[in-house]
Amino acid sequence: MEEIIKIPKIDKIKIEDYGIIKNADIGFNDGLNIITGPNASGKTTAIQFLKEKYDINKLPHGEKMMLHIDSVLGLNETILMDDALNNLDERSTLKTLDRLSTSGKQVILTMNENMDISQIKANVINTKDFELKR
Repeated sequence: MEEIIKIPKIDKIKIEDYGIIKNADIGFNDGLNIITGPNASGKTTAIQFLKEKYDINKLPHGEKMMLHIDSVLGLNETILMDDALNNLDERSTLKTLDRLSTSGKQVILTMNENMDISQIKANVINTKDFELKR
């Protein structure tokens, strides 16, 4: 099973010169956010950026404490999932996406673009909007 990470809730990020991403401005909604695109388009790089930026071991003590309290109370947190649904069949993936979209949590996950997710209530972020280094 893929790793699921909790970070503080976020509205937007700007990624500059990180991994294969030269420049990307990404806005997130309170609910389900799906970063989609072909392989090697920056999906995992965006998740890695968030993991590194909000690494609990690198946060100041006060932010660590607030994140811990929020986690215990289930408040103001974002769940990051990179390729966590890739091994599910289409029916299970759509059912899981539907549950995540109504969970009341901010969720950011990555998916390849080979599935029709138009019926899922989500903020879809396409990596075609990222400027890559290539």
